[in-house]
Amino acid sequence: GVPMMRWSLPLSLLLIVATGCSGNLGTRLGGGPDPAAAQVEELKRRVLELQRQSAVHEIEIERLRQRLAAIEGGPAKGAPAQAARPATPPPPTPEPVVRTRPVRPAAPPAQPIEESDLDVQAFGQPVTPPLGDDGRLPAPTAPSQPAPSQPAPSQAAPTAAAPGPQAPAAPPAAATQPLTEAAQNLYDEGYTLYHEERFLDAEATFRRFLQAYAGTDLADNAQYWIGESRYARKDYQGALAAFSETVQRFPDGNKVPDAMIKAGQCLELLGDLDAARDTYEEVERRFPNSAASVAAGEHLKAMR
Repeated sequence: GVPMMRWSLPLSLLLIVATGCSGNLGTRLGGGPDPAAAQVEELKRRVLELQRQSAVHEIEIERLRQRLAAIEGGPAKGAPAQAARPATPPPPTPEPVVRTRPVRPAAPPAQPIEESDLDVQAFGQPVTPPLGDDGRLPAPTAPSQPAPSQPAPSQAAPTAAAPGPQAPAAPPAAATQPLTEAAQNLYDEGYTLYHEERFLDAEATFRRFLQAYAGTDLADNAQYWIGESRYARKDYQGALAAFSETVQRFPDGNKVPDAMIKAGQCLELLGDLDAARDTYEEVERRFPNSAASVAAGEHLKAMR
C-alpha cells in the first residue's frame, strides 16, 4: 500500500547506510567490540522494528477499510487513511409500500354488458353483433318537440301477425321497478343464450324477463333482444314486429335508435324499400350526431 511504501523506503535506506557504516567501522578498527558498532546494530534493530510496525499499521488500515466498505455496502477501495474514522452509516432505505387494489365483492353489474348493434353490413345478411363494451348507444339528444306518439316504424308495421309468440303487452312507462339480482341474472341468462346461438331459448328467456320485470330499465333491452333472436333465425317479419314494439312500448328507451335501424333492415329484406328509407331518415332526424344516425346514413347511401 502507499503508506507502507512511504515508511519502507526511508527505513530501508537507513538500514543500508547503517550496515555500511558497521562494516567500515569494523574494518577500520580491526575487529573487537566497538561502541559505535553497537550503536549501528541498535539502529538496525530499531529500523527493523519500525518496518514491522509499519506493516502492522498497513494491515490495520486495510482491515478498517474493509470494515468501512462492509458498513457502506460497497467494495473495499484504496481510500486514504482518514477513512478509518468512524463513519455514519447511511439512513436505512424505507420499505416499499405495496398498494393492493381492493377486491370488489362478486355482484351482478348494474348495467348489462352488451354489444354495439349498428355495424353496417350487406343487406340480406343476418346481423350477429360483435361483443363490445356495453352495447348501449349514448343517450340520444332529446328533440326540440316531443316525439310523436306513433314513431316512423309504426307506419311500416307488418300486415300479418308474426309467426312467433309475442311478448305480453304492458303499458309504456319509465323504469319504476328496481333491478334486483334475480332480474339481472335472468337477463344475463337470455343474453348468454343469444351469444351461444340458442336463439329460441334466448327469446323465451327474454319474454320471461318482460313478464316479471317489465318495469325495470332493462325492459327495452329485453324486447330489443327478442327482435335480434328472431332476426338471427331469419324470421324478418317477426323481428320487425319485435323491433317496432320496442319503439312503441319504450319510446324513451336507450334501445330505440338501435331498434329503428334494425326495423329498417327488416323492411329492406322484406322488400319494402320505401318504408325502410323513411325509417332511416326518421333516425337521422330524431337522433342527429349519434352512431345510429351514422348507420342510417350508410344504409341510405347504399340504397341510392
